[in-house]
Amino acid sequence: MRGSISRQSGCRRWGTTTWSTHLVAFIYRVHAGLAFCVSSIRRGGLRYIQSVKLPYVTTYWRYVDSLGINQGMSLLMVMSALRERVWQLCGLRYAMIHINIDTTVETIYGCQQGGRKGHNPKNRGKKGFRPVLCFIEETREYFMGKLRRGETIGGEEVAALIRVFKKYLPGCVKKVILRGDGEFISWEAVKAAREEGFHFIFGNKVCAPPFASAGWYKARKE
Repeated sequence: MRGSISRQSGCRRWGTTTWSTHLVAFIYRVHAGLAFCVSSIRRGGLRYIQSVKLPYVTTYWRYVDSLGINQGMSLLMVMSALRERVWQLCGLRYAMIHINIDTTVETIYGCQQGGRKGHNPKNRGKKGFRPVLCFIEETREYFMGKLRRGETIGGEEVAALIRVFKKYLPGCVKKVILRGDGEFISWEAVKAAREEGFHFIFGNKVCAPPFASAGWYKARKE
């Protein structure tokens, strides 16, 4: 069936289009990210996936939006399986990757469970959530994350996050370097990283590294 575009209420919407095309494009962009999708297509990989625009609103979008927090881990497992398959198709075989861990602020309005007043530079004094996000530096893919209450993340919570990394890693990865700011420095986090066999770099302004900073490098320029 052909796709047609109609204008309704000032929004561009897709008309009749095959569900399989939208589903494949949606899942791929969820786990790979739009930037990585474009770069992969330019390199000649994944030619069987057409670069189609996703519809503004569809039943599938509403379905994903309606999923509860308990389904998040299932989506992460789907993303990890797709990531490994896409890396194989694109010829990506990273033996070592860097995983960047950081928190952000999601401002909320009204009385929502878990909302706290904390570090919120754009909306000072307002409540928000403080999700933690992890990204693969080499490909800039979203690795995993967690929506959490609006408080500074604690050492035990960081350790629990690190301990589940292995089941989402592609099979070709043999070495992982974790990188985070001072919020993630704790003995629990360091102990978890050592037990899982990960290397780590946790930076803090009040810490003096035991090695010269002149030898530092950027991961994508190795």
